[in-house]
Amino acid sequence: MNLKRNLLIALAILLFAGGNILNLFVSSNFLWGEVEASLFTQQTGAKKLYIECPLVIAPWETATIRAVVTNNLPDQATKPQVNAFISLGNDARVESQTLELDAHESRSLQWTVDASDIVFERLILVSVLQRPYRDLESRQGTCSIYVFSLFGMDGHNTLTSLIIAGVLACLFGIGLLYYIFRPLSELMVKVIQVNLLFMLLALAGLFSALPRYWGLTLIFNAGALLVITVASVEIFFSPKK
Repeated sequence: MNLKRNLLIALAILLFAGGNILNLFVSSNFLWGEVEASLFTQQTGAKKLYIECPLVIAPWETATIRAVVTNNLPDQATKPQVNAFISLGNDARVESQTLELDAHESRSLQWTVDASDIVFERLILVSVLQRPYRDLESRQGTCSIYVFSLFGMDGHNTLTSLIIAGVLACLFGIGLLYYIFRPLSELMVKVIQVNLLFMLLALAGLFSALPRYWGLTLIFNAGALLVITVASVEIFFSPKK
């Protein structure tokens, strides 16, 4: 009976820890990519330019980067130049084009990237700069793509599988721990509460990374690591009464 209980405890801890580590790993890698993309080229845009690009692609896939350039001047035509800087080994390839936009006109642009643009073994970095033209302010946006395939799946299915695996593992782990130790002692209530907070912060970091809310991702991930560190010190190193 004790052996079965101990095995269940080990399984619960493995699921909970593995799921949360996976969630933090995924969101932190996306955050790392965004930091590298922002450092990839000099940031000279006065305002942010929204760029649409996938978070993950497989090594054999081609990704499409999209951006919309808008002339928001009410009574002037403009000719802004748009430069796309795409990582390429130790350098960058630059694709430039000049647009002719009437007042309030928008133009959608797109570029393609693939495994030949990888840097740091796993990342594709993109920076798009809309240069200023007369009264039209400059805009700049960046994005990164993580290149990885899980069991031969494409990027979308790889990302979906990683999210599902991480979320289910940590939920099953915390649920199994609750089932094993019920009714909970005062100490176990505190342990469950702390680990539940850690799990929620890690999940918040993961799901804030998907729409690229990087500031929130950083806050949630840092909070998760702080909670589990402080709790571990409190549990294992505080004087026993």
